[in-house]
Amino acid sequence: MTDYTFSIPGLGSARSSGVYEMAEDKGRRRAPRRRKSSEEAILTQRVRDRGTATIYDQLRNDPVVAWAFGKFLDYTTVQYFAAKTDDSQFNDELEEAFGDWCRAKNCDVARRNDFDNMVRIFGGALALDGDAALLKIDGGRLQGIESDRIRESGSIANGQIPPSVNGVRIDPSTGAALGYLLFDRGPNGVGYIYNRELSPDDLIFRGNFIRFDQVRGIPMVAPSVNVFQDVKETDEYQRLKAKNHALLGVAVTSSAGSGLDEFGGAPLSVPQPGVSGGDGESETVKSAYGYYDIEAATKLELDRGDSVNLLESHTPSNEYQSFNDSLIRRGLLIFGLAFSFYDSRSSTYAAMKQDRAEFKFFVQRFMRMNMDLRYEITDWILPQLLRDYGLRWSGAGRIRYEWLPQAEPWLEESSEVTSALNRIAGGLSSVEDEVKRRGGDCFDVARKTARYQEYVRKAKIVYSIGNPGGNLFNSDTLNSSTLTVSGARPEDGETGKDAENETDEK
Repeated sequence: MTDYTFSIPGLGSARSSGVYEMAEDKGRRRAPRRRKSSEEAILTQRVRDRGTATIYDQLRNDPVVAWAFGKFLDYTTVQYFAAKTDDSQFNDELEEAFGDWCRAKNCDVARRNDFDNMVRIFGGALALDGDAALLKIDGGRLQGIESDRIRESGSIANGQIPPSVNGVRIDPSTGAALGYLLFDRGPNGVGYIYNRELSPDDLIFRGNFIRFDQVRGIPMVAPSVNVFQDVKETDEYQRLKAKNHALLGVAVTSSAGSGLDEFGGAPLSVPQPGVSGGDGESETVKSAYGYYDIEAATKLELDRGDSVNLLESHTPSNEYQSFNDSLIRRGLLIFGLAFSFYDSRSSTYAAMKQDRAEFKFFVQRFMRMNMDLRYEITDWILPQLLRDYGLRWSGAGRIRYEWLPQAEPWLEESSEVTSALNRIAGGLSSVEDEVKRRGGDCFDVARKTARYQEYVRKAKIVYSIGNPGGNLFNSDTLNSSTLTVSGARPEDGETGKDAENETDEK
């Protein structure tokens, strides 16, 4: 068998290991793990409770985490409903009915959150808790269920808690969920009391899964928890250090025991023996030390021979700031956010465009998860909307609709519009795709434009729409000898037949 060797300059020849070094323990770093376990064996209920409690504490108190999390949700949970049937009037009526159902009093059994906010909280729970659930209630309402209320242990009010894997009863032959164990929160929100088992048919359950054998989702932000914790703690220490260094330390050498006055400053005056005033009392003069305000400073009185150096600092140092930025960069990676989202001062337009393009690729999986949630709920609620709002669907088959993703933000609108028009002209895109990228529906735009243009025609307003050199809408009116009243509305009585008669008379 051939003995393969390789040579590194300065190190001589080395024999090929013939093994996966990732599994070898050479004592130079942490020992490799010895076995692969299920995620449920690693992320137990106890570990999940402690970890998510830390995550929510960071969200409450760390502005960087709160901002990054909110930015992530802005891109992944915001979508817009658009009916897509051939009946434009039905589309408008369906969109209006669905918009009314989305109000908090109609879609949330707790009457607390509108539908968009429920989806946002749901998407946030996927990132923070690893999974979340929505319970479908008769009457077309939803009840949000937080991740920690689906569990395997807690107090027992009555009956017996069924055996489960982290709160999920599993079919051993297929791995499918047979039921979810729901717990109520204890008095004052402390502890858990078993309530009942929920059927998968009534529960919409989603999780952040990275393995086929997973039963419960993994918090997406888990790898960044310690990084953000380090950022927050070092930042607090640096701010305390900066405050201390901002105080003025004054060293005063005086006789021992001279003390401070009742206000905490230097003696305001000292008696002068042998000098009497008009009332016979000793006259006082101001101390040579003057007045000291130690509200925001420090006054030190030392014995003769003692001394202290004044506090002087370049806090925070450039090295610390660079290190802090590097930690923030690492923490933002978990959300797919480039550092230019956080600080764009040194970023170019081209770099920001690329950063946003990469971010959109990163969040696609989470966008699809939240969009799939909207589709499942819409399919469930549509029959009730048709009944409750008296909508008549004359077509056959399934009612076509679409959830449009969040619009991409404009960075340089004029150049981006030009690029979109060039893509359409070159056959690389369509009007529908370009409008959808901006969070709109081209058919809605067309219907609104048609209504407006019809109004302009009836009013016989001289009005031009189009690019220079291109075809202009209403150009026939521009070339007509018919007198028009610019800006008149049909209801003003100055257009239509009356205006024509006035022209003929003249």
